Amino acid sequence: MAGVATAVEARAPQVIVDLAGLKFIDSSGVAALARGRNHPRHAGGDLLLAAPRYQVLWVLTLTRQIDVLPVHASVEEAARSTAAHPAARPRRRGMIPARSPALHDRLAGHDIPGRDRDDLDAIPEL
Repeated sequence: MAGVATAVEARAPQVIVDLAGLKFIDSSGVAALARGRNHPRHAGGDLLLAAPRYQVLWVLTLTRQIDVLPVHASVEEAARSTAAHPAARPRRRGMIPARSPALHDRLAGHDIPGRDRDDLDAIPEL
């Protein structure tokens, strides 16, 4: 998880975490991401995850973090989403973040345990 901490790019008040180099994440890493979203949310922004590998995406799905953290296919896409919505407001508890079309395609290409194909169609696109 230390590698992830060095790959954080601040976008006032959005924080993008580049997960491309992360091959494995365990419960402490998931907890760090969950805790790490508090500061940007209190500042009116959000913690955005970018470019997770399949194994990391699978763990985020199993732990339901994919339902509460915006996940993007790349850092560039996450940055574009912050530019398109600079005055992002914290989501109300329980709201599902929008999914990017590229991530939707990436998810659709894999069978993720605990996820039904119909769930993928219900994920809103940006």
